This record gives sequence, C-alpha cells and structure tokens, in this order.
Amino acid sequence: MKRIMLILSFFTIIGYGCKQAPPKAVITVTELNGKPVPDATVRVYAGPSDENTEGNVGYIQPYERERDAVKMTDSEGKAEFEFEYEAIYNVFAFKIVNGDTLKGTGAVILEKDKVAEETVIIR
Repeated sequence: MKRIMLILSFFTIIGYGCKQAPPKAVITVTELNGKPVPDATVRVYAGPSDENTEGNVGYIQPYERERDAVKMTDSEGKAEFEFEYEAIYNVFAFKIVNGDTLKGTGAVILEKDKVAEETVIIR
C-alpha cells in the first residue's frame, strides 16, 4: 500500500510541475531614434477594430474571451501583459506630447510558456 501511495504522490508532483506558464507579452514603445517612451498608453486587444468585434480569429476560447488590456509604459518604455489564453493580439500605443498624438501599432502572437516581445515605434 505504501508503494502505491508513493507512486501516486510521485505522479501528482510531476503533474503539477508540468503546468504551462500563461502567455505573456512585453511591449516596448520607442521613438523613431530608438529612445524609450515612458508613460505611453499601450492597448493589447484581439479583433480587427472596435467597430467590428465579430469574427475575431485570435481566440482559442471563443466564449471566455479576454478582449483587451491597457497599461502604461514604465521608465524604460515597457509594458508587460499576462493573459490566460493563447491568441493573436493587436497592439496600439500612443502618447500625447505638446498637443500632438504620437501613435504606433504592432501585433503579438501569445503562446503558453513563451514571452512575446514587440517594439512599437510611435510617430
């Protein structure tokens, strides 16, 4: 009996150790010259646009969607995101400087156990 319990415990521990990490994205916002942009707003979202959110191809779980997330960049111009599901997400970044809106776009493919990195240049 102890042997069976030992074997079950071993497989339980192995099963928990094999759990995959959630998909992550690190978005870096820069100017044309490569200088990082702190305090920029970054939106990571699935779908072609705000007006047309039907028929999105980026979702693995269509009824448990994470539509989008918004964060500000840190002093190094980076914003980090973590999602529950694998998906293809659009990236939109902007910052208002002296009354002008500087903006840029990109995309990330999120996969379990991986960190997707994208640099968005705002102009």
